[in-house]
Amino acid sequence: QALQAVIAAGGGVVGKIATTELPGVGVLRVVYARDPEGNIVELQKWS
Repeated sequence: QALQAVIAAGGGVVGKIATTELPGVGVLRVVYARDPEGNIVELQKWS
């Protein structure tokens, strides 16, 4: 949802979505995106 919001606001994706499982912690998804001003931000989702 956060990535879709960045794209809808005029930003874009940098690279691919990476997913990894950390035993005892959970699953982590990470993607880098460029916001509308050109800054690169890291978006994370834990589950």
